[in-house]
Amino acid sequence: MSGCYSTGLLEDSVPPPPPFSMRIVGGWFTVNLLPLFYVFQLDTPDSEPDSLTTRITNLEKTYGSIIEDGFKELKNDLKSELKHELMTMEKSMDRSFATCNNRINDLSSWNQWIIGTICTGVMFKVVFYDRYTEEKLMAKILDSETRITTMVQNALIQLKLELRINQ
Repeated sequence: MSGCYSTGLLEDSVPPPPPFSMRIVGGWFTVNLLPLFYVFQLDTPDSEPDSLTTRITNLEKTYGSIIEDGFKELKNDLKSELKHELMTMEKSMDRSFATCNNRINDLSSWNQWIIGTICTGVMFKVVFYDRYTEEKLMAKILDSETRITTMVQNALIQLKLELRINQ
């Protein structure tokens, strides 16, 4: 055996650990901890004195690039997720705008119909307006009113006469 880990386990009995993953909003940031176990492996008497510092330096370089790569990947994941969300939002807005546009078109067609009806009525009134027809109609209305009033007066007079006769 070449040595044991700082965890106290024998090197041969320890399988390589799975990558360490932590969730960051928008993506997964993954770090492999396997080099970390080898850096903190206890030195054996036959190893070099600078091997630990060399391993630590290598670890710093490795993890520096791994962390930078992880952040780049996270940044790219966040960009792609944001693009996807924006596309989804655009599609839903287009759908909602389509219904609004349909309702606006319906309202404008109703307004056009109402305005057209009013304009047609005004046009017919202007084109086919006959002043004498209106005067004749007013004369007929007055004539019917006078007939009704005379009928009512005659009926009242007859009732009065009948009452006097009965007394």
